[in-house]
Amino acid sequence: AVLEGVDADDRMTSARYDPMDPLHRASQKSLVNLLNVFSAFSAVYEAINCSSLTTTELDNSGDVDTKSWPSSIFDLIDKLVLVDSEPKMVALLQFEQSHLFGLRFVSILTTCLDSFLYIESLYSVQDAMLSMQWRNRTSSGNFIIDMCSVERNHFLVSTYLIGGPSERVLPSRDLTDDPSNPYPWPMFSSFPVPSVYRPKVSSYPAESASDSLARFLK
Repeated sequence: AVLEGVDADDRMTSARYDPMDPLHRASQKSLVNLLNVFSAFSAVYEAINCSSLTTTELDNSGDVDTKSWPSSIFDLIDKLVLVDSEPKMVALLQFEQSHLFGLRFVSILTTCLDSFLYIESLYSVQDAMLSMQWRNRTSSGNFIIDMCSVERNHFLVSTYLIGGPSERVLPSRDLTDDPSNPYPWPMFSSFPVPSVYRPKVSSYPAESASDSLARFLK
């Protein structure tokens, strides 16, 4: 509720207009502050390890608390990233902006490999993202393109393929001006990722040992 800019008791009021920017400017400061705190794996580990609510307790509770504010990194991931049920979606007054905030937070957070492996082992974030992408389709099977599905696509590619620019091709977070093809990057709902995200490696003919030796002796 805090991240959405409203009080928990004002959920029935009309939401103010928010532009379809990648991330609203009102959320930038909160995002930067969080990333400054959790930039190191040790901070992520301590914050999650000290959380009073575990994934087991969450699974056994069965209820979604729509009034409580995120009080830990676990709450933030659960309420804003793992939005995998209708009650969780309804609990967010501004679903797209709040979900996008959580996606951007965990996407930057997991650029640290240690943090990604730890978070993935606890919450299976990749499986949750794939499931959300699969449900975010039309009746004909086409993926619905919005700012959240684009961010999820970027997260899935960046966490599945590890390496630098020469080892993977990350999809853009921006849409094109072409109305017939606003997002040219293929979306997916299962691994492995499409081959377009794997750069083509040029192959060079193997040089024989005799040729190398002959050049060396000249």
